[in-house]
Amino acid sequence: ESKGTMSASKRAADGEGERHEKRRREDKDEREKHGRDEERSERRRDDRERRRDDDRDRHDRDRERERDKERRHRGDDERHESRDRHHDRERERDRERDRSGKREREETDSSKRTRHEDDRKREERKDEKKDARQASGNPSALSKEEAAERGRLLMEQIASGSKPSSTTATPSSAKPAAAAAAPAPATSGAAPGGLNIAAMQASFAARLDALRNKVGMSAPPPSAAAAAATTTTPASSVAPAPLKSGKLILTSDGRLVDSSGKEVKLDHPTSELKVNMRAKEKKGAVDAFKKKLASKDGKDGTASVGVAPVNPYFDPTLKSSADRERRPLQFREEGYYQEMAERKRAKQRLEALQAEISAAAKKTGISSATKLALAVPRLEGESDIRVPDVEWWDKEIIAPGCTTYDAALAEEAMAESLKAVTHLVQHPIPFEPPIDGNRAVVLPVRLTEKERKKIRLQRRKEDEREKQEKIRLGLMDAPAPKVKIANLMRVLGTEAVQDPTKVEAVVRAQMALRQERHESANEARKLTPAQRQAKRLQKFKKDTKFEIQACVFRINDLRDKRKCFKVEANATQLMLTGVGLLHRDLAVVVVEGGARSLKLYKKLMLRRIRWHEEKEGDDEAASDGDDDAAAAAEEEKRQNHCVLVWEGTVQERAFDKFEMKPVRSEMAARELLQERGVPQYWDLAFSQAILESAED
Repeated sequence: ESKGTMSASKRAADGEGERHEKRRREDKDEREKHGRDEERSERRRDDRERRRDDDRDRHDRDRERERDKERRHRGDDERHESRDRHHDRERERDRERDRSGKREREETDSSKRTRHEDDRKREERKDEKKDARQASGNPSALSKEEAAERGRLLMEQIASGSKPSSTTATPSSAKPAAAAAAPAPATSGAAPGGLNIAAMQASFAARLDALRNKVGMSAPPPSAAAAAATTTTPASSVAPAPLKSGKLILTSDGRLVDSSGKEVKLDHPTSELKVNMRAKEKKGAVDAFKKKLASKDGKDGTASVGVAPVNPYFDPTLKSSADRERRPLQFREEGYYQEMAERKRAKQRLEALQAEISAAAKKTGISSATKLALAVPRLEGESDIRVPDVEWWDKEIIAPGCTTYDAALAEEAMAESLKAVTHLVQHPIPFEPPIDGNRAVVLPVRLTEKERKKIRLQRRKEDEREKQEKIRLGLMDAPAPKVKIANLMRVLGTEAVQDPTKVEAVVRAQMALRQERHESANEARKLTPAQRQAKRLQKFKKDTKFEIQACVFRINDLRDKRKCFKVEANATQLMLTGVGLLHRDLAVVVVEGGARSLKLYKKLMLRRIRWHEEKEGDDEAASDGDDDAAAAAEEEKRQNHCVLVWEGTVQERAFDKFEMKPVRSEMAARELLQERGVPQYWDLAFSQAILESAED
């Protein structure tokens, strides 16, 4: 009985313990369920907040896009207006150019007609003068051929020692000295300082006879032209008879007299140059015109003593084109018109802002009150700028009847003025600013490497935490364990012990699948050849966006085709432009491009290419040749090298592409670079080569 009681009490106690344990488990489950509900509600709340933030950001982005679109539209309108103004200016410039060209053509035609008329009048005057001289029978009017013929006859008579014929027509205006110096009987008693013309004629005739005897010629007979001249010459043109005395004496005061003391006047020959004749004709025409005007003024009775005659056809108000000063060319600096356009745009924006402010002021009534207050009548004789005795804003508060500040500062007036001051304050009406002041301006911050690693780690932790929450909520399946040969027994446990061969095959299949998935992802991310080329070109273009650099290399010998191909191919692949000049003494390579491309190209030219390397067939030639050829080859290897002559930044590219060009001479190479505007590259390289050869 006691045993039954004990067993019953034991069962009761066990049942009570089970019930207690059950309640405890239920409470635990309830708490866990409540915790999960709270987590779920928290996540939902976070999701709602995140969606609300996303909507707000999307709305802000839409508003920003609308603003950008409006700005673009305004910019397009401004560009269209600027283009229209430019077209109008071009059309006006073309019309002005046509008008100026028409005026120039008209002036040219008028000047040509004037010149033709002047030439025709000049020819007519010359013909009239010639006819007048021939009609008067003046010896000075003889032609050049007749004067030369008569001079030759006179010299022949002097040379033959005979007296010149007194009937020979000697021009009285051109040759009076020859008539005065005609030969006479020689006299031996010449006075000191006299001119013995007979002795001079005798010596001249003796020298002429000696010259004829030496050459073997005889004295020429008198020509028929001379005889005809002596018979056909009119009496009015006969020259005066020569002096009886053969002596001409030059006195101490410089006068020429004969033996009887009579002064002899010699007429000097006049010049027959066209320039002098035209000047003389022009002077005579001007004098004749002045005399004509003077006679005309004298007839009219308008001339006065000491006063120059007035030309009725002269207009002093007209300005001659020759007095106009030539305006020099005015060159504008780079960016001048861009800056002018920016100022105009800023002015337009300011005008738009002022228009908005004035519109707001009109709505509130401030504008009309201001205009009425500023509308002060101007007194007669006052200037535009006048300082009033009392400002308009003070008239409302000072005592009535006070017209100046001195009267308003009186004790009684001040007490009356203070009554208008109250506790009320006039606040200005606010208006929207031209820019959005609520939007924060975020400056880009460059993070350090340590900060970038920290941000990456935090982002990866957050992604992993979200992934675990999705797995815990059942939204995502848990990933399969990553089994490898190394952790096979630790992950699978009893399954690996039961059938290790099967488990190993499964694990190896999973490893192969992971490897295949990894390689396929790499292949999917890999760029195609066209994409790689485009990416490479984009990098080189970005490198030359801000500045362009240039380098000049000098090589002693670039006749090796392999090295020449390397130089040209690498320049083309690196998107460089320039030229390679191949001369028999040296080679100059000029390249232009970005800093990245030039860095690689300098490494190629100065380090990678072995310029002293032997050419193809040099070993065989050295073995077959003599010692002199081998020594010359060694000397060439030692001297051949590449030198960086100059590197720096240029404003723009001088070449369109890279190419190798052989040149025959230094001048041809310099002219080739002169066409591109960079002859200094060749001058610098060539001068350094000369200095280096001089040092060697």
